[in-house]
Amino acid sequence: MTNEIINKMIEAINFGISGALYEFNKNGSSEFYNREYARICGMIRMLEIATDKCYYFDENGLHEKATA
Repeated sequence: MTNEIINKMIEAINFGISGALYEFNKNGSSEFYNREYARICGMIRMLEIATDKCYYFDENGLHEKATA
């Protein structure tokens, strides 16, 4: 895949993370938060398939796992 598409995928994931974090801070583990969390996990899985790399996320956004 091209870097442009990969960057758009990462941008979309980070946008979802910030939205889920906002929802969690406002309402806790709500139905919307749970759906958004599952969607983020699915998007990360597709990114891993496209890039053959591993990723994780936290409240600061998406991160690439360091390879040992």
